[in-house]
Amino acid sequence: MSEALRIIHGEFGRVMLVRLDEPVVEHAHRTGELLFKIGGGDLCVSVGDTVHRLGDDEVMLLNPWESHAYGLPQGEPAAELLSLQVDPAWLRRLDRRYTGAMGRQFFAVAKGRVPALARAALAQIADTLAYELEPSAEALGALVQEIVFAMAMAYSKAVQATGSYDFSSLGGVACDARIRKVLSIMAASVGEPIQIEELARVIRVSRPHFFHLFKQETRLTPLVYSSVLRMESAIRQIAESGDMLVDISNRLGFESPGNFTRFFKLQQGFSPSQYRRNVTVLA
Repeated sequence: MSEALRIIHGEFGRVMLVRLDEPVVEHAHRTGELLFKIGGGDLCVSVGDTVHRLGDDEVMLLNPWESHAYGLPQGEPAAELLSLQVDPAWLRRLDRRYTGAMGRQFFAVAKGRVPALARAALAQIADTLAYELEPSAEALGALVQEIVFAMAMAYSKAVQATGSYDFSSLGGVACDARIRKVLSIMAASVGEPIQIEELARVIRVSRPHFFHLFKQETRLTPLVYSSVLRMESAIRQIAESGDMLVDISNRLGFESPGNFTRFFKLQQGFSPSQYRRNVTVLA
């Protein structure tokens, strides 16, 4: 059974220590994600049409809104993972070289070796999650920044070009004004059923063309994009409010708390109640 060992939310985004022994379905994040194996078996990570095997001293470099899924090779023991889900807006405030951090081409490759410059900070973050009862937001943010800088210097053409912009997408998702309008509507109606015909009608295209245009611009299907919005809202409410999970489930449009739990577990690897038990929100 997969388990959330420790989760910390801060201005930098989220850091998570997870033991994973079940597959996680296709999903994406608004944030970028750096994924490290720190113990146990190897992990298979699907990004687009390519399956990568994440082993020791390696990192998955996932751009914002980049669709991916996890699974364990047959016979492998549970993998212990460290996930850094880094808020691009926080990065941009730190350093102008991260202006392209919202872009879907910020990292030029999906997998790499952990640079020597990042290894000490990575070990410190793992120790912080494992042993510190009350971690410092400032110290943890500094470690995340150190790791991101080392990864970006090794694997981001945008940072190597000293602050170049990536106009392949606007807001990190889509350039086409019609799809940006659709995304705005979807963001304002999280928890409501997706009405594909209505969304296509709003931007005056056919249903097949709507699907083609949406996937072309976002690299996600409407269903996956909607799931990202729902999951982001669920995580925020679970971590930052004292609301009952059944109330959160209702607000997000699930027919029952059981459906909400299944949705959450398929995309995170563990239940919303476990997330709440193990999350710390830093001021």
